[in-house]
Amino acid sequence: DASVEPDNIWAIALVEVDNQVILQSTSTLLLPEYYLRCAYDWEGNNIIVDPNSNFLSEPLWIFNLGAADTFNMRIVVDDAPANWYFNYCDEEGNCYPGSISMPLNLSSGQMKGFHLNLMVGSTGTAHFHFELTSPNLGTYNIPFICHTSDPIQDDIIQVPAMMILKANSPNPFKNMTSFSISANKAGYATIQIFNLKGELVAETNSHAIYQGENKIEWKVPPHLANGIYFYRLKEQSASLAKMLLLK
Repeated sequence: DASVEPDNIWAIALVEVDNQVILQSTSTLLLPEYYLRCAYDWEGNNIIVDPNSNFLSEPLWIFNLGAADTFNMRIVVDDAPANWYFNYCDEEGNCYPGSISMPLNLSSGQMKGFHLNLMVGSTGTAHFHFELTSPNLGTYNIPFICHTSDPIQDDIIQVPAMMILKANSPNPFKNMTSFSISANKAGYATIQIFNLKGELVAETNSHAIYQGENKIEWKVPPHLANGIYFYRLKEQSASLAKMLLLK
C-alpha cells in the first residue's frame, strides 16, 4: 500500500497457510540486543515417566539470537520426591549435576542442545525448571512438570515378578559392596551398573538365587571413577537404585 509509511509499520509477514511457513517478513521494531529462545522436540512441558526408570529426553535447544553472551545454566527443583535425581547432558555427551550452575558461552546466532536426564526412584510429581542467567539478559526460566505413570513401593525397589532388589551395603562404598535380593522361588540374577549418562559400565556374573534372602557381592572394577552410579536387576529392567562410589 503506497499510503503506508515505513515509520508506521511494526511488523508484517507473508505466510504460506497450509504449512504455516513464513515466506517473507519485515519489522521496524528494534530487537533487543540480548535475545534468547528455546525449543524442544517433545510435546509440551508435561513429562510422563515410569517409576524406577531413567528418562533421557529429546534435545532441548537454546538459541542466542542476540549479541554474544555468557550464560549460567542449571536445573532448579521446586518440588520433587527425595529419591529423584536431576541432571542434563550436552550433545557431546558431557553430563552435569542439575543443581550445579554451568557456564554456557554462545556467540551471536549460535545454538546449543541439551538432554534432560531424570533418575526416577519412586512415584510422584516433580516441578522444576531450567534457569539461564547472565548479567545482560537477567534470568530466563523454562518450567517443566514430570509425573510417574504407575505406583511402586518407595522403601525398597519392588519388582513385579519373583525378586525384590534391596539397597546395596555399604553405600557409599570403596572397593566392594553387596546387593541383597529376596526371592519367592529359585532363579538367576545379574546386577547391571550404569553411569550418569545411562551407559552400562559394569555387570556381575549371573548368580543362582534361592528362595528367601540372597546376597551378591560386587568388587569394583579399577576403571570406574568416583561418583554416582545406578544399578538394577537385569532380569527386572524396570527398577533402578542409586549408589555412591568413593575410592
